[in-house]
Amino acid sequence: MKIRPTKFLLGLCLAVICGFLQLQAAQRRMTAVITSAQGKVQVKTAITSEWEKAEKGMECYESAKIKTGPTGSAEVVFNDGTALKIEKNSFITIQKSRQKRTFREFVFDLFNGRVLSNVKKKNKHGKAKFYMNTPLCAGAVRGTVFVVDHSSDTTHLAVYDGAVEAQAVNGQGSDSVKVRENTQTKVLSGQALEKPSGLSAEFADYRKNIAELFNRRVEGYRKNMEKVRRMNKEFMEKRQMKNKNQLQNRQNKYKDLMQKRAPQNSPAVPPEMQIHPDMDTEDR
Repeated sequence: MKIRPTKFLLGLCLAVICGFLQLQAAQRRMTAVITSAQGKVQVKTAITSEWEKAEKGMECYESAKIKTGPTGSAEVVFNDGTALKIEKNSFITIQKSRQKRTFREFVFDLFNGRVLSNVKKKNKHGKAKFYMNTPLCAGAVRGTVFVVDHSSDTTHLAVYDGAVEAQAVNGQGSDSVKVRENTQTKVLSGQALEKPSGLSAEFADYRKNIAELFNRRVEGYRKNMEKVRRMNKEFMEKRQMKNKNQLQNRQNKYKDLMQKRAPQNSPAVPPEMQIHPDMDTEDR
């Protein structure tokens, strides 16, 4: 039995399309909602080319960038319950946030500042593969609460719950270091990671005064993700109304401008100079 080339190519195209659609379904992008924005916080999303003011309820996508000022901070919650607290003077990029067939994958690049992460090891969305990278250190997480602090020549990593597999980037030695609960490590530019030790007074205080309160808020969101979705819905409605008002204002300004530019009416013609249709030529 011979198979016509046309039918063969059609079947091949359908198979490719079906495979592509299955792959897309298996790698669904996960979004995050800003649940808190204090002070100066700016966002550059994947669909905008300019920095804009971050607002509660705003949605962030894969490739989005977030930066905070000297008094700024922000909290974001992904739709699987994964959460970040971005402290002052920070700059972070969401490189990847995807739901795959059997696991969730997150990749973040922290260029400066401090980020507290709360990652649940496993939930209804599958296991978590979470990576927090700085120019000096790469951290792999399967589910934990930890904080990363990066300046120009130093990265600190402290773990409050679970464990993080850390590795120096471009440092001496390439062996990874497992940083366990209630320990921390650091790496200096061009050097290997230090052996993990107990939490310093700074990171112990941060856990008590900041991390524990943040974790309670995150657990509250996980129990009621509808609250996060409602934040986003209210933000979208507010933005739509704002855009509608801005469009109306532009239309009104344009209308006023056109009226000002319109030619003035011609001066009135005196009665004796007017020509009436019933006048004959001699009378004119």
